[in-house]
Amino acid sequence: MKTTLKETKIEQLNVAFVEKFVNTFFTRLVDSYYEFVQLFKDQKSTFTKFIVWMSKEIEKLILLLRNQQYISIKNFTFSMKNIDILFTKADEFSTKLIDIKFIFEEQLEQILTQIIRTQKELIIDTLRQRHRDEKWIPVTFQTPDRLNQLYYEFNELGIDGNTFLEPFIKDDQEDILQIDLAPSTLQFTKAYLTFSRDIFKIHYSSINPVIVEALVELIKLHLKYYERTLQNSNDKNLNIFIMKNVDFSLNYLFHHVEQLHKPKIGHATKFFTKVYDKMDKLQAIANS
Repeated sequence: MKTTLKETKIEQLNVAFVEKFVNTFFTRLVDSYYEFVQLFKDQKSTFTKFIVWMSKEIEKLILLLRNQQYISIKNFTFSMKNIDILFTKADEFSTKLIDIKFIFEEQLEQILTQIIRTQKELIIDTLRQRHRDEKWIPVTFQTPDRLNQLYYEFNELGIDGNTFLEPFIKDDQEDILQIDLAPSTLQFTKAYLTFSRDIFKIHYSSINPVIVEALVELIKLHLKYYERTLQNSNDKNLNIFIMKNVDFSLNYLFHHVEQLHKPKIGHATKFFTKVYDKMDKLQAIANS
């Protein structure tokens, strides 16, 4: 039986090449499946033998992708795209022949957990720095084009940027375009939406706890910085501005992420629901 990876080399660091490479792997896997059926057609253990052999081939594939940094803690979005390709092709194979996706899920669980937690820590480190430098002033755009660019960035993340941000646009000042949100809020929003989108694509039950933990921990830490600022503020206008950021972060950003992931996370939604309790707590601090 020929290995599915014989004479196959990875040379280019791009998703299109990975997809082509994985297509080749699965094409050979299909050929090998039918070869197994012919070789062992009179044996009851045909499928068992194939799954054992196939598991080793999948292990080689994943190891090769990891060694070449196609699946790595160093490039989150790129790795998520490549893992999504693996799962998509595994689904196609499972539909046509026999279920093999569970093998990919088992073999990728450890590295996926590491990738998700590493990216979470990276976002946390960036969040700390941005809040440390925050001046708590609205984001100002010099031209309508720059605001449209922001809308486009949100659209790329699966959100209608115009509708999403419209309640926070300040249009009461002539020739000045402002969003009544702090720069750190918008920066966190884009990072959080990207993170949420990428892990949503590869979500499965075994890593559900890791995903829920990461999403909840990030939003809670983000809200914690608002809380600290409110606790140290005697400025009514500043408190009002911060509460607008809290409203956006909970009722727009987190609500969107919750609705996206809710169908997949099952009973773990209770951890999402508890996050909304922060609104009353922060409002009480702002009013004190």
